Amino acid sequence: RVEELLRRALAATHEARLDAEATLHVRDEFLSIVAHELRNPLACLSLHAQVALQRLSHNEHVDPARTEHSLQSISEQATRLSRLLDRLLDVSRLEADHLTLHLQRRSTDLSVLVEQVVSSTRARSHRHLITLEAPAALKAWIDPLRFGEVLTNLLDNAIKHSHPGEPIVVTLSQPAPGTLELTVCDRGVGIPIEARDRIFERFFQARSDDATQGLGLGLYVSRQIVELHGGQIRADFPTEGGTRIVVTLPVGIEALAVSHAAD
Repeated sequence: RVEELLRRALAATHEARLDAEATLHVRDEFLSIVAHELRNPLACLSLHAQVALQRLSHNEHVDPARTEHSLQSISEQATRLSRLLDRLLDVSRLEADHLTLHLQRRSTDLSVLVEQVVSSTRARSHRHLITLEAPAALKAWIDPLRFGEVLTNLLDNAIKHSHPGEPIVVTLSQPAPGTLELTVCDRGVGIPIEARDRIFERFFQARSDDATQGLGLGLYVSRQIVELHGGQIRADFPTEGGTRIVVTLPVGIEALAVSHAAD
């Protein structure tokens, strides 16, 4: 019995050591990804600032078009940094069970909200044709800021993993009373079969050799937000290629009440 207890203790110790090593590996890999993702926008910010300073210091003629391009690039990279930091903060809150919706839920016209997010994405990404199919109006009881974050994450993923010129289709519909469905479909490189069950995990990278990889947080945070709304999120993989992310949410009794009152 003593030998059996010793054997079990040694096995447990060995398993704990392997778990610790795996955790450290994930941590080191994540820190490497974070450093890479933060370094790129910082380098771009620094480059455009240095070029602008050199022009001013040499009293060069200020070209409005070039100045506008530099300022636009600085603004885009600053926004990217802000979003990366927001995702990191969300993960820390999730780990502490402190993630809450930024705003009080309210009756929101999802057709308007989705159109705004799609338009904003089109403005900062001209390499893809992003189309939207949505009803004229669709009310839901949601946090518009958080739901907008979900759609932004899904569009960013679709853009990141699609070749320039490939279409991205966003569809908003109400397949049944009391239920809404939002899909983002791309024709990109797709997800390897062995990675499809893990794409909503924290820090997971479907393609570790992909130069466009991000923090592996967008889908993870999106799933948490969708579930806080009482909904579900899943990934489908069409036979013709690409990925389709489907978000299903309850419309919400409060939104229905407001909609009926308005009618």
